Amino acid sequence: MAVSEAMLRLLAEKTQVRTLTGEYRGLDGDRFTVDVGGGRVPAYPLADYLPAVNERVVVWLVDDVAFVAGPVAVHPVDGTVVSVSSGIVTVSTTAGNIEATHTLGTTPTAGQYVKLLWGGDTPHALLKSTSPAGGTAADNPTPGTAKSYDQTFGARGDSGSYGSSWWTAQVWSSDNNLGAWFYGTRIADTIPSGATIKRVRIYLSAEQIFGSPMNIGLHNHATRPGGSPTIGSTVALAPAGGWLDLPLSFGNALRRSGGQRGIGIVHGGYHIFRSVAQDGQSGALRINYTA
Repeated sequence: MAVSEAMLRLLAEKTQVRTLTGEYRGLDGDRFTVDVGGGRVPAYPLADYLPAVNERVVVWLVDDVAFVAGPVAVHPVDGTVVSVSSGIVTVSTTAGNIEATHTLGTTPTAGQYVKLLWGGDTPHALLKSTSPAGGTAADNPTPGTAKSYDQTFGARGDSGSYGSSWWTAQVWSSDNNLGAWFYGTRIADTIPSGATIKRVRIYLSAEQIFGSPMNIGLHNHATRPGGSPTIGSTVALAPAGGWLDLPLSFGNALRRSGGQRGIGIVHGGYHIFRSVAQDGQSGALRINYTA
């Protein structure tokens, strides 16, 4: 019987079920040890899944008996190689760019497809059998050989809002705050200056949407600056949860030699977007281009 079917049968016979989040602390015999609700409890695993120590997990309390249902963060299971450096491979996934280890002697190359095996916060990349050899898009491709790329860049560099200081990792759009997501230099490192931008989208993990449109624009900070961020080229857009289209000019500014590094918000409405720590996909940029 599948785990989901077994749990549905179990839940149908119980009187009290609560869903909580906790932190995995280790094994105690055939059960997990989890910190949840201010205390440490034993919990039964529901699947063939062993969390990393301190990983946040979903806990079901079924008539006061704890079960670990899975991880709080959903990990992508495959992606496309962007670059390889010092034994670490950078992989483009639906949740943004992710760094992974790889098997010695089988170094991937840019453009190849990999399967990601997760064991905690750092995955291991394995080449797929159907993975074509490839390379990063060149600045000056041979005429007639332009290829289409669809790259996702997660805001792994950080996120936050600045009032008189950086006071929260959430991104706020309000009268007294400047919000921003930071991507390091990965976008410019990946997209050549001669690329033709076809579409630019940002993932908004919305906690609150209220009021007038937000003023969203560009900044040139690879990481969070010490003081107020400089955000320009803003456009007024009505936010919503999920993927939101941005002007093509944003992609041109973020690619190699474009001079910009990330996305920021300059006032407008009273909108709150989750931090990268709350939602790993928050602020992810998906850019489609040919080169």
